[in-house]
Amino acid sequence: MTKIHFLSLCMLLAMLMSCMKDDPLSDDPLSPKPDMKKKAVVTISSPLAGSLITGPVLVVAATALEDSIVAVDFLVDSQSIGRDTTAPSFSRIWQVGFWADGLEHYLKVIAKDIDGDTAHSQPVVVTVSAEAQAVGLMHPIPNQIIQGPFSIDLLIPEDIVLVSAEFLLDGLTLARDTTAPFEQLWNPAFWADGGSHTIAANVEDSSGRKGKAGPVTVTVPTTVSGYPVPLSPVNRLVIDDLQQMFLWSLSPTAVTYEIEISPLQDYNPSEHTSIVVDTTYTTTLSERSIYFWRIRATNSFQRYTAWHEAEFASTPTFRIIRADAGLDQARSADVTSDGGYVLTGTSEYDGLRVIKTDRFGVEQWVRNFGVPYDVGFSIRQSSDGGFILGGRMESSTEGRFVLLKLTFQGNQSWLKRFGRQWDEGALSVVETPDGGFAATGYIVDQGFHQRAWLVKANASGDSMWAMTFNKTSITQGSKVLTTQGNGLVLFGADFKLAGDTIASRLPPDLWVLRTTADGDSVWSKSYGNTDDDYPADFVVSGAGYVMAGLTGPVGMGIYDITLTRLDEAGNVQWTKVFGTVGKNDVVQAVVPVLEGGYLLAGSTGTNTFYSKQVYLIRTDTNGDSLWTREFGTTGDDAIYSARQALDGGFVLVGSVDQDMQIIKTDRRGRVAGVVY
Repeated sequence: MTKIHFLSLCMLLAMLMSCMKDDPLSDDPLSPKPDMKKKAVVTISSPLAGSLITGPVLVVAATALEDSIVAVDFLVDSQSIGRDTTAPSFSRIWQVGFWADGLEHYLKVIAKDIDGDTAHSQPVVVTVSAEAQAVGLMHPIPNQIIQGPFSIDLLIPEDIVLVSAEFLLDGLTLARDTTAPFEQLWNPAFWADGGSHTIAANVEDSSGRKGKAGPVTVTVPTTVSGYPVPLSPVNRLVIDDLQQMFLWSLSPTAVTYEIEISPLQDYNPSEHTSIVVDTTYTTTLSERSIYFWRIRATNSFQRYTAWHEAEFASTPTFRIIRADAGLDQARSADVTSDGGYVLTGTSEYDGLRVIKTDRFGVEQWVRNFGVPYDVGFSIRQSSDGGFILGGRMESSTEGRFVLLKLTFQGNQSWLKRFGRQWDEGALSVVETPDGGFAATGYIVDQGFHQRAWLVKANASGDSMWAMTFNKTSITQGSKVLTTQGNGLVLFGADFKLAGDTIASRLPPDLWVLRTTADGDSVWSKSYGNTDDDYPADFVVSGAGYVMAGLTGPVGMGIYDITLTRLDEAGNVQWTKVFGTVGKNDVVQAVVPVLEGGYLLAGSTGTNTFYSKQVYLIRTDTNGDSLWTREFGTTGDDAIYSARQALDGGFVLVGSVDQDMQIIKTDRRGRVAGVVY
């Protein structure tokens, strides 16, 4: 066989063998079998097509040949929302809030088998509600009543990675946070109006998708916490140093604080106003008085909290009621050289009583003289530092008109009695330029006619002379003062007599008598009308005098207050009347005020028992009212004496029901903690 024939035979055999291999009908057991693998099928079983999605939903992939599927990818509008490799069931939570637009969206899944082959589902079309939430609001909860500052917290699913959160309050951006855990402190005190407010958030995930949380509606009461609260000074009775540091609590989210300080509660005007970024402020006060200060905060939105106010005193103010057994009254007081006070009056069980206090009203000593119901009507500090008292003390053999001299420690130096064994009393005493004393009051003669009595004593209390006045009247000396030229002026009441008996007396008038240093009359004048006019107090004012009294219809018992200015000769320059319709207004003391004008002190109320209140009237130099104060207990308040304190305030003494009281006010007639 030639070489060519051999090659041709070989090619023929190869072609035959190839034909036999491709024959599907060959029964040769050694021939290979065809590939019988089936392709996977995947569908979306949930949610159903056409669904309205309002919140996170579980997308479930249903597959055939689950054992061969190793992973399923989930897509929304061709964007992956994650993969699940947990055979045999495959699902993925779809946070629909990042697609919340009220439009249709396409869901699709792609399954992958162990050989890497893939199967695609048919798209499922659903609609995502525009109200769907991307993340939740963990705090606050809907309809919550907010009690104070808190953190707005998001509830973020584990499969979401946020990159920013914008917190909204009533639609306005409160803050933006780009750091986990994405929270924001909110101080509702800046929105404390008692109304409703909405809280929401706009968020963005790591894929750049945007969504929202909320809104949640909450209520912010006006009593919510978060305001700056005054810490110091608060209700401090005395601040000796007028340079004062003010301290208040931190108000969360505040950027500045506004402080106002004023001795006037309406802050009109404010003495100090400042904007600060710290929680302290230091300044110097201008006067010793009760002060009011208030603080409020401002946030970055230029919203303010409400004002929070505190009251304090840069001068001592107090009201002390001395509740002893029996009836006790304080009838007169004076300011002492050490800045304290001395007062005298009566005790039902202990007689004439004298009390010395410091400037805070703390008792330093108490002295009692005589027998029960003996009374001190007038007390003044004398030039030697001690005290001179005028009063009435019972005696069966001696006069009852008494002068009592005490040392500064309250020890008796001497006691002198004047009178005729009938009835008399020293209602007022004053130290004279020669170092002696003059006292006035009343004396009753054998015909039971009361006369004004003026007694002059030397420095040892020995009588130099005594005078009675107005033989045709019933008179009483209520106040004696020294005048220029070493003379004296006597103020009291004058009851003219229509006949020779007491029963014939006419309505009383105010009466002023001017004497020489020896008691000789210079002039005598009465002031009044057909009404009852009773004396209260009398002071020297410049070159003239000012007298305070009561006036009212005869027999009615309802009085108004009069304030009258006299020139040096006793001529009336002006008269002012103060009164409240239906009330009994009583004055007991008039005080010339260092700044000019006068303070009238007494009581006001109805004529029923236990109904009077302390009543103060401050006037200018013309007698016109600048302010009034009315305050007291639920009992019967009475004021009998008043003086201006060294710090510009006023000390008032009197009684409450059957107890003695002493009051110290600031220069505007106020006591710390009292609401007027």
